Amino acid sequence: MCRPSSGLCDLTESCNGIGTGCPADSFQPATTACTSDDNACTDDKCDGAGTCAHPNNTVTCDDGLYCNGTDSCSSGTCSQHTGNPCPGADGDGDCTESCLEAQDNCNGNDPDQASCNDGNSATFNDRCSSGLCVGSTSNTICGDADANGVVNATDALKVLKAAVAQSGNVCPLYLCDTDSNGLVQAGDSLRVLKKAVGQPAVLQCPPAP
Repeated sequence: MCRPSSGLCDLTESCNGIGTGCPADSFQPATTACTSDDNACTDDKCDGAGTCAHPNNTVTCDDGLYCNGTDSCSSGTCSQHTGNPCPGADGDGDCTESCLEAQDNCNGNDPDQASCNDGNSATFNDRCSSGLCVGSTSNTICGDADANGVVNATDALKVLKAAVAQSGNVCPLYLCDTDSNGLVQAGDSLRVLKKAVGQPAVLQCPPAP
């Protein structure tokens, strides 16, 4: 033997019995498998120069979470996700389409007060409640302070004026008490404004009289 192997990616070189020198140092091909680093997001193969390398890959992996979707490797970690696989609150009549991580399924209740459709044309302002789509017989919209059928920035201003008790400005609780705490406050106005501009906001007023 002229030169022993220094590892899986290095070859042993032996004298040929003719010349007096050792042959050139030689290595396993770059595609040769070598010792795993126990990371599913890296490959384990010789680099062609005698070293066991672990370059990043982009294969499918599993981070153990269901609600962030299918996973794949990126930059050596299981960090790419396709997103929540469940429909969630999508406006249809099913209010049990949200993700349940513990059960790995899409049978969780949608958020209370999320819009839905109970399929009954005689009801209004259908909302999810404890997994059920419930419509109201009263055509009132929580946050619609001027009762014109639309929640907009004007309603937010009206609620704010009522909250600070500006003279002549009052607003019934069933339209303006958006957290059902029995008071019209500045926080109610903020929720109405968020709803008006399309930001996530849950408005839950007490029932109309």
